[in-house]
Amino acid sequence: MGGDRAVRDGRRKPGLNGRKLYIPQMSWGGAVAFAAAFRSIGIDSEVCPNSDERTLELGGRHTSGEECLPARVTLGNFLKIVEQPGFDPSRTAFFMPSADGPCRFGQYAPYIRKVLRDIGMDEVPVFSPSSRDGYEGIAEQKNELMRNALRGLVAADALRKMLHRTRPYEVNKGDADAVHAAGIRRVERVLEQQKMAADERRRQLVAALEIARDEFRKVPAKFTKRRPLIGV
Repeated sequence: MGGDRAVRDGRRKPGLNGRKLYIPQMSWGGAVAFAAAFRSIGIDSEVCPNSDERTLELGGRHTSGEECLPARVTLGNFLKIVEQPGFDPSRTAFFMPSADGPCRFGQYAPYIRKVLRDIGMDEVPVFSPSSRDGYEGIAEQKNELMRNALRGLVAADALRKMLHRTRPYEVNKGDADAVHAAGIRRVERVLEQQKMAADERRRQLVAALEIARDEFRKVPAKFTKRRPLIGV
């Protein structure tokens, strides 16, 4: 788990042992679920901080403005972690998937690596597991990780749809957000458990979603006037 493995050119990539893996916020709930899935296989993982003006400032220093905004935001949030007091590059890693095709998303990880090299932080690995490298760093546990991550993302998406279905009609502002956050935390607690049987984890995830469903139904809301549906 997370150990160093030789790569084709004879060099070795830094493993994840002893490092905290930071997950970018694809969506808050999805990122929480993904971090929990990594913890389920023993990899310390945490969600990146929320985006703010500092995010855009740091990301803007290393982008031209022609990139899509998520590229600037993702890079900026990683750089915010780098500038935190007590930051230790030897105990940090950043998670950034990759993809083929025309979208620039496939260039995120290589570009983030370049920026880290440029600022003298090339010791920090950008973790992009892929079938091309045999899922280096998680090879022995890739099936469990992918299963837990997929179930977590599905659960997070379901909770977000419940949120978008309820929040426009809530009577008391913030009620739906509170129920949503509590639901995400229930899912997180199920996902992060180590050595849990797959069927038992699935059962507990379903139970967590059922609790959230019932809690959303209790949110005081007025559905008399229809509003645009969000999150389809």
